[in-house]
Amino acid sequence: MTAHYTSKHGQVAKRPEELFMAFTDMRNFAQMVPQDKVKAEITADYDNLTATVQGFRIGVRVDERQPYRLIRIGSSESPVEFVAVLHLLSAQIPARTDFWIDLDANLNLD
Repeated sequence: MTAHYTSKHGQVAKRPEELFMAFTDMRNFAQMVPQDKVKAEITADYDNLTATVQGFRIGVRVDERQPYRLIRIGSSESPVEFVAVLHLLSAQIPARTDFWIDLDANLNLD
């Protein structure tokens, strides 16, 4: 069964270009994991991130980039198939971004 979720729309105090550049490179996510708090094996390159935590392996990859407005991330090497779409739109207030995430996940519980 595929489930669809949409996050709340929010405004971020950054320009869409800044958020796009931070979210589009999977190496940035690998650097955010606090090594002293999470015991994980993490590998990342520009397009892919793979983490193994307590023997559980999950991978994500960037499937599509539309500069400064959309990033589509999909699962790879993951027990749950999902696609997350990050939306970045210029807000009416300068130097702000309207941001939300759409998530489709295959929650096959068989």
